[in-house]
Amino acid sequence: MLIDIFQFKYGYWESKDIEDDFERKLAQKIKIGYPTDNLLFENSQKVMLIRSDERETCPMSDAKALKAILEKFVSFERQEAKDFRYALEVFKETVPQIAGVLY
Repeated sequence: MLIDIFQFKYGYWESKDIEDDFERKLAQKIKIGYPTDNLLFENSQKVMLIRSDERETCPMSDAKALKAILEKFVSFERQEAKDFRYALEVFKETVPQIAGVLY
């Protein structure tokens, strides 16, 4: 699981055996409640990024495609994290103004 310092979850990363059937393992994970908005499966030979209804796969040996998939995975941000970061910025801006009025 990829999380930040505020404990927001950004995605799940699953390492599988080479013999594992990705589709079967994916179905099992979805059935037990894994979110599919940013899920990465890999087996040291190929990687699959699942984003809602979209899937992107590539061989691990394709450095350019692998880099693109990994960048997509780690750059994902859920809406609640975006909202929190926005609220944090507003808070940082308004607290000095409020403190100035109180003193």
